[in-house]
Amino acid sequence: MGVFANKDFEPGDRIGATRIGTMRTPIGRFTNHSAAPNCEFRISDRGLDAFAIRPINKGQEITVCYRLARKVSIEAIRFLENQS
Repeated sequence: MGVFANKDFEPGDRIGATRIGTMRTPIGRFTNHSAAPNCEFRISDRGLDAFAIRPINKGQEITVCYRLARKVSIEAIRFLENQS
């Protein structure tokens, strides 16, 4: 599988949601690992989102470091549980 950019992204651009509540979206589920990723998952005012950390061209695969993504994902779930 994999997730591919449907447009160009600049560093800091929001790519999309990776979780809605505790459920993963296609971005959160199918983004592949890279030791040199071009995005990272961050907690935002919308929930857990993917943001570009390098320029990403339309059609390019979007990748994330699984270790960091997992850490942020666990923090987001804890945050969401505390708001309930």
